[in-house]
This record gives sequence, structure tokens and C-alpha cells, in this order.
Amino acid sequence: MSFFDALYAGAASVYGEAPDEFLVEHLPLGGVRSALDAGGGEGRHALWIARTGVTTELIDSSEAAVKRCASRARDAGLALHANAVDLRSWEPQRVYDVVIAAIVLHAFKITRAADVAQRLRRAVAPGGYLYLSAHLAGGAEERMRRETAQEERAERSFYAHDHIKTLFTEEEMRAMAAWEPVASERVEGERCPRPECPYPHDVLRILVQRR
Repeated sequence: MSFFDALYAGAASVYGEAPDEFLVEHLPLGGVRSALDAGGGEGRHALWIARTGVTTELIDSSEAAVKRCASRARDAGLALHANAVDLRSWEPQRVYDVVIAAIVLHAFKITRAADVAQRLRRAVAPGGYLYLSAHLAGGAEERMRRETAQEERAERSFYAHDHIKTLFTEEEMRAMAAWEPVASERVEGERCPRPECPYPHDVLRILVQRR
């Protein structure tokens, strides 16, 4: 069983059910008819945008997460299709008015992450929006790790897991977003909702529009 299948099979709503407040506040939904949530896990963003009447697709490498998202969508009568897809080999077959990739790119080494980001941009329709968020290097988590001698605590760090391949600089994230931002925010010392993640981390959220 993969790390993510074990994660999602073991508990409900691993990262909560609410979408990022930043996205809710800044994404203009007028005229939006289609959305893709890439690496969307249990679907906290996909379910939210589908509830607004947008036809939505979620893809994620975890079959456990995809099944949970699909079940919630069926129960709510939403136009949401969830499929188990590996982003490493995924190629966009169409374009969407909104593409979301929240806390996803850190699962790849920097060159692979840049390639995935390029394919995500290709999936955005002209005039559409791309939302990216990621943990940043040099942030609160790293500072706390350096300042503490409690190794047993350090071993429980979110970043100790093998699925974290890259912590990005803000400049790297903005380069992968490529287009001019509609809005962005950097939050220092944000707490992970998972109890086994004792350290805070810095997060960049950025919403861009394809002109």
C-alpha cells in the first residue's frame, strides 16, 4: 500500500473538509463552468467548487482518496468525476476554466515539479485560472528543527516522510505559476491539521490567470 493510500484509508478528512480561504476569497467564479483539482486527495477543493455548480474533475494517485471523494460527491448529487491518476505521467486531454494544485508539487523533485506545473498550465483555458500552493524552504519548520534537540519530535516531522521531495523557494513557485498573479499570500508558521505534524511551515498560495 502506498503512503497516500495508507494515509487516506486510515482516517476521514485528513486535511479537513474546508477549501483554502484564500481560494474562496480570490477566485472569480463568474463564467467558470469547468474545474480540475489535480492531486486533490479527498476533494476539499473539488467538492467546494462543484457545489457552486461547476462541472469538476479530481485526479489523485491515491485510490483510497479518490473513492472517498467520489462517494461524497454521489451523496451530495454533485457533478464531480474522480479518477486515480499519477501526475507523473498525466497529460491534459482538455482545458478547464480553473485548475487547482494545492500542496501537491512538493511530492516531486524540482525538475519533475516544473514539468508537472507546465502541464497544469497547458490544462488552463484562455482566460482561466491556475491555483498553486506549496510549503516553502527556509521557513518556520526548518527553524524549529534547528532550534530543538528533541530528536523524537524531529522524527515525527511532516517533512520526515519520503513523499516530501522538495521545499521550494518563493521564486521557484512564482516561476512555476508563470503568469501574472491575480492574488498571492505567504503565511509564516502555518500549522498542519494532521496531529502527527508537530512543526509549523511557511506556505505560499498564488492564483494566476491565463491571458
